[in-house]
Amino acid sequence: MMSSPLITIDPDAAVGDAMTLMVEKNIRRLFVVEKGKIAGRVTQTGLFERMLAVMTDLSSVAGQL
Repeated sequence: MMSSPLITIDPDAAVGDAMTLMVEKNIRRLFVVEKGKIAGRVTQTGLFERMLAVMTDLSSVAGQL
């Protein structure tokens, strides 16, 4: 199912802004719009995977200190 109207975000938006917008709108996908055209998409799963990777990397760095 697709939400209407299409919920979009700028390519320069922060990851936290994307996550907040997804929670506020109760959606799992955001489309990235640049110069009036769809340039990509951000998914809830993709964000979760990226955040998990960052947390894992930070944890390994902290363990080396």
